[in-house]
Amino acid sequence: MQAVEIAFDNAPDSPLKAAGLRTWADTVALVGDSKEAQKVLQHSLTIAQSVRATEEAAQTLMSLGHLAGSRADNQTDFLDALNFYKQVQQTTKNSDLQIQAQLNYFRTLSKYNLRPRASEISKLSTARVTTVANTIEALDQVQKEIEMRLKELPPGRLRVNGLLNLSQTLLDYSQATPPKDKIVALLLEANREAEQLKDDRAQSYAIGTLGHLYEQDQRWAEAESLTNQAIVLALRQDSR
Repeated sequence: MQAVEIAFDNAPDSPLKAAGLRTWADTVALVGDSKEAQKVLQHSLTIAQSVRATEEAAQTLMSLGHLAGSRADNQTDFLDALNFYKQVQQTTKNSDLQIQAQLNYFRTLSKYNLRPRASEISKLSTARVTTVANTIEALDQVQKEIEMRLKELPPGRLRVNGLLNLSQTLLDYSQATPPKDKIVALLLEANREAEQLKDDRAQSYAIGTLGHLYEQDQRWAEAESLTNQAIVLALRQDSR
């Protein structure tokens, strides 16, 4: 690890150096050293900003968001992740990166403030009720913005992945009863576009998730049929 750091230290500041440090930090994070990864990413960000490599800075901010989100077991980490994802949106001119950051922001905000069941509201403190109400309002607003942005995107993998990401967030982090009609509509749309793109992996994911939803609703025959289709698509993808 020291040899790598020395090699980077000896290199002149440049967009390439900022990108290299970010890649190295992502590797360090994968082996579990989040403190070192944070330090290297901050160094990468400083360099990118100093050489005015805006898109490299945005990519590093995204990595910082992922890192904070991955260890988000307290309020500070969650807020850091949200802040980094917001900075990505403000920094980059790349529309693909903007929507990825917005989706990550939405997922992190949803995870941070799981909506309580209606029966639990009366047990919350006044401050917590206010926080919940403000967060729900923010979530609804961000969701509307994401849906509008996805509608404006041309058909393609970015749009399909965005639809899948949004549907999974709604499924994972909505209140006790997820908005299944909305999730099903998103998944069906993603499936149609993935089929046109011949993207077996995305189509398998969409159909498999639909099968899971139908299974929850005890629609056994439809669930089994969709699950089998998802398996066939996944195997076809793996055989290529």
